[in-house]
Amino acid sequence: MKTTLLCQSIIIWLMALLPAFTFSQQAVDWSFNYGGSGNDYLTRIIKSSSGGFLAGGSSYSADFDLPSNAGSSDAWVIKVNAQGEKEFVRVFGGSSDDNFKDVLEVDNSYFVMLINSHSVNGDFQTNFGDLDIWLKSIGLDGQAGGSLHFGGSGTDEAIRLAAAPAGGYLIVGQTNSSDGTFGSGLGGKDAFCIRLSATSQVTWVRKFGTKDDDGFVDALALPDGNLLFYGSKFQSNLNTGWLLKTNSLGEFVDEATFEKVTGVFPVCMMHHAGHFYVAANTNNVTSKVTYRHMMIYKFDENLEWVGSNETGGSGGNDIILDMKPYDDHHILCLVASNTNQWPFHGNHGEYDLFYVLFTNDFDLVHSRPFGGSSYDGSHENGGNFVMDGSKAICASRSYSSDGDLPGNHGSYDGWIFKANPTYSLGNGNSESSSLLNVYPNPAMDFTKISGIAPGTRVEIISPAGQIISVQYAGASGLISLGSLKRGIYFLKSVSPSGINMCGKLIKH
Repeated sequence: MKTTLLCQSIIIWLMALLPAFTFSQQAVDWSFNYGGSGNDYLTRIIKSSSGGFLAGGSSYSADFDLPSNAGSSDAWVIKVNAQGEKEFVRVFGGSSDDNFKDVLEVDNSYFVMLINSHSVNGDFQTNFGDLDIWLKSIGLDGQAGGSLHFGGSGTDEAIRLAAAPAGGYLIVGQTNSSDGTFGSGLGGKDAFCIRLSATSQVTWVRKFGTKDDDGFVDALALPDGNLLFYGSKFQSNLNTGWLLKTNSLGEFVDEATFEKVTGVFPVCMMHHAGHFYVAANTNNVTSKVTYRHMMIYKFDENLEWVGSNETGGSGGNDIILDMKPYDDHHILCLVASNTNQWPFHGNHGEYDLFYVLFTNDFDLVHSRPFGGSSYDGSHENGGNFVMDGSKAICASRSYSSDGDLPGNHGSYDGWIFKANPTYSLGNGNSESSSLLNVYPNPAMDFTKISGIAPGTRVEIISPAGQIISVQYAGASGLISLGSLKRGIYFLKSVSPSGINMCGKLIKH
């Protein structure tokens, strides 16, 4: 039986991508290391209305791309154009540790940077206590603007900036101060939110939590004007995941918690396809100190739990750093991993950054590493990405000078690269075709194709275009692979609505 012309063309196109299984450079549009001879890293990146991208992180260098260092770590940002080429660099520092945390573009006219500082000199002339919070603004051309300063006599750690309804923005994090910006405490460390107006005036400051250590890592402005905060409470000697919904004034509306016996270490959240997705890491059972793996939890609009996914290899770390919608039906995750086990196999050496594609219901569709032979991807300091069409632009750190990395200035560099995160998946853009979601992949005796009914015909096709086997999907989309030899195959089926569905399979 012959395949349709459409699926033939898709299969031929998929075959043309076979070199990607050797992780060729074709998956990367561009890749740059920025930094100096010291330890430098980037943790956040955003798109700019003026074109290109702005990334920020912390630096110990005063050479190459970093013009100065005031002492210990300084906060820095770098603006690159659409091709990843440097446009400007700004550094903010004092004689102590000053660490960049986040950045927003406001009104398409300037950037606001969130910085935690210990310094009492340089660009941070005062300090209320231990660790304080600063906002520093720069124009789209890099020219310095104004500052705002928050804190008390304790440790005030900001984590994230988020846009607020009707303009303005939110600062969230964790504090143990009971004076200054934050007033009386609830006990231990408290989660906080500072809401600022569109003109950067403080609208209100609120603290949330228990008598133990609590904090926020992310915030969302909801379409109805309410706010949703994500973080953790420390309960029963464990970090517990925590979602808190308030009204626009920060007054309690609802909350939800979720637990793991190995702890919940929250990362980020998003509102996607009518649900809330929250990403976290947890300690591996074999070692509650060094080894961690990723989790994603899904909640409905009423903060009711819908489902979850927990993924990771053994003997190392698979740490989720960021998560974004990929399209209406998929989510894309950025993971730093050194396990070299499915679904994080194909590691170039030490740590790599992996893009991992899931369906909205957590079927794992695809995983692909980016990196070199050394430590790439900041499992300690973080990293994130932004989407530009079907391409992803990532900011993190690197130590390599090979593989997907162009060079290294010395020690760790800030790393920015643009890539097709699903390159070796070979998914086409035809409106009259659909990608089959296959898991596990690679597979041995059986695999599962999500979204197809039992009894659906599935053709298994060789790279030469020959139909090797015809299977009929069993319960939950299962098909048998026991008679296949090891190698790469292509799958073809037709949905009940007549949509051609094609995909790729690796048989182990």
